[in-house]
Amino acid sequence: MLDRTIERHAVIILGGGPGGLGIAALLAGWRPRLVPGFPSHGFPPPIAKLLHAHSPDLLSADFRPLVEAGMNPGDLFRALHHPGNSYGKGASGMAFRKTQPVDFVLVTNEEVGGLWNNVPRNQLTLSPGRWMEMAPHPVASFARDSGRAIVPEDLIRKNDLVPYYHSIPGKLGFADRVRSGVHISAISPGEKGRGFLLLGKKSGDGPELRFASDFLVFAPGPRSLLRRLNVPGESLPFVTHHYDDWSDFPGHRVAVIGGGRSADWAATELHDAGKLVTYVMRQEPELQERLINESLHLPYYARLRSIIDTGSAGLRRVFRAHVQEFTAGGGIKIDVLGQAEALGVDHAIVEIGGEPDYGLLKRFAPLSLQPKRDNYRFQLNQMRVHPETGESVDIANLFPAGYLVEGTGLSVIGFHGAAYPAAAAILRRSAAP
Repeated sequence: MLDRTIERHAVIILGGGPGGLGIAALLAGWRPRLVPGFPSHGFPPPIAKLLHAHSPDLLSADFRPLVEAGMNPGDLFRALHHPGNSYGKGASGMAFRKTQPVDFVLVTNEEVGGLWNNVPRNQLTLSPGRWMEMAPHPVASFARDSGRAIVPEDLIRKNDLVPYYHSIPGKLGFADRVRSGVHISAISPGEKGRGFLLLGKKSGDGPELRFASDFLVFAPGPRSLLRRLNVPGESLPFVTHHYDDWSDFPGHRVAVIGGGRSADWAATELHDAGKLVTYVMRQEPELQERLINESLHLPYYARLRSIIDTGSAGLRRVFRAHVQEFTAGGGIKIDVLGQAEALGVDHAIVEIGGEPDYGLLKRFAPLSLQPKRDNYRFQLNQMRVHPETGESVDIANLFPAGYLVEGTGLSVIGFHGAAYPAAAAILRRSAAP
């Protein structure tokens, strides 16, 4: 007997960040085609032949010959979306037409946009707007629709990027397929061991919710499980695990604990607001110096470089430091190369990032994870996939998305292309008799 307490769909997309949104757009019926006259002679002959053979619907292609020719399908679609150079200037090689959607829903514990909903209020991204866009709805189109003064080739701010992501479901016609404010707590194999069963609740004390699907797009994001220091006193009132804006922290003395880009932003903005900032990092000084010097094209890193070089008394950096304990009244005990030091602050901001919640999949076969590291402190274990489909090598019909896909880099431009082979595989299998 059919259990009507379960919401059933062909596909569940878990996560509403750019990874989940990219696949949702394609499953909503937006099919890429090759723009007439696009100069595909820039590709090797086998790839140019494949493009022209499937130019009316690029998702109809079999990507195995592409992989055999030495090219990842995600890289091909990235090259089509961003021809010209690494900053993505120049017209896209793809256009989109609307066809029938697949039966899917997108389940997210917040509004769509993923982690960008929670980055600091005024923060610039690391990337031009065009790097961050979903190809079926270009940032330039959003700027025209909304009357915003966005230059797609310039660095985009959070207060433009988040409304852009929020606009995508309505613009592309799948707003009714978004289930926001739902926290998924467990994923299990479906009936008779096939498909997926997701258990969750609406935010707060809502009723239990269950979703079932044949396919699962796993896109909870790289910070779905926030890290903690796990030291005594971490829950004291003066300790916070989120930074939004300097005005949230009255008083004068602030400790920033971390070492990633969010912590760099917080330390810089708090300093410029007149706070006395102690920046506590576990890393070696050489690592932060390299990141700053390789990021001077970003205005806030140029500013951080200036603060350091002028010897400002408002910023003290403490390297090779480990927090041992927080104590009542604003105390922080740290260890610096075996030497104990005590700090007194009005606020302590812990910005140490997060990791994907792979524990949601513990009821399935063990995952094959591939560490991804780079010089910009991007640290993540990514899921290994079959490159021609984007499917997990361990769990049938499960497709990781976004940063979780093996080999992708630190920006949307690095992973949006992976949505296409995954969507193509889902479309092909869901249409099979």
